[in-house]
Amino acid sequence: MHRRAREFLTGTDEEVAGLPMMVLGEGRPVVFLPGLSFTHGPPSGAARLWERATLRRLSGQVQLHWLGRRRDVPAGFAISDFAQDCADALRSRFDRPMAVVGFSTGGFLGMQLAADHPDLVERLVVAGAGHRLSDAGRAANRRWIEALSDGRPRDAWRELAPDVVASGRSRAVTGAALAAIAPLITPADCSDGIRTATAESSLDLAPSLARITAPTLLVAGDRDASCTPSILVETQRGIPDAHLALLPGVTHLGALTSRAAAHTITAFLAQGPRP
Repeated sequence: MHRRAREFLTGTDEEVAGLPMMVLGEGRPVVFLPGLSFTHGPPSGAARLWERATLRRLSGQVQLHWLGRRRDVPAGFAISDFAQDCADALRSRFDRPMAVVGFSTGGFLGMQLAADHPDLVERLVVAGAGHRLSDAGRAANRRWIEALSDGRPRDAWRELAPDVVASGRSRAVTGAALAAIAPLITPADCSDGIRTATAESSLDLAPSLARITAPTLLVAGDRDASCTPSILVETQRGIPDAHLALLPGVTHLGALTSRAAAHTITAFLAQGPRP
């Protein structure tokens, strides 16, 4: 296989200021902050295939610098602490402000990063996240944490079905399929994921939104129970230069993977730095 084609499929790995980075695709460099995961570190095996699949549309348009989170997360670590880690990595890796795309948990992290370190973020995309989780999202997060903490990976994976399929029989089928493979792909130690989920469960970034100076795009599906339209509108109003794209019929995951989301995100990124 040609080298460029191989790297597009698998990505190249490095470590930046203690954080794992995977580079995917070619084009304008963009920092990507991923969603919640069971463990931290460079994705491998099935997790790597999943990341590759979810980022396929974006990595075909821009060069994504997938930036993970620290391993061995201390108890009580906050989203602002994760944002400081990201800031250290961006200062080490890049010599200019970067466009940042954050999905779900990475969306919270992107907003915190842009608020705390505005000199590092040239343009911000927040996909599948508002300034806080909805009540339903917080409840689902708690169930996910409890299932993993109790050693019930099937139940934890079943909680992810609504993120993929909006409703009906398809959601039940998806949940059953995820539960079936859960014991095969769930790591023994999920403490990094649990502590990250705990940090975001009670998070409310409303007081920080006014400090985000970068032009910001909020992208979300109208079938996303964790990120309701009312929360998104509040988030948009709180950020000085924010635009909202609410995609009809799209789920939580679709805010990153759907054709409509990819087109909306890449069009926004193509606008480049603010004059």
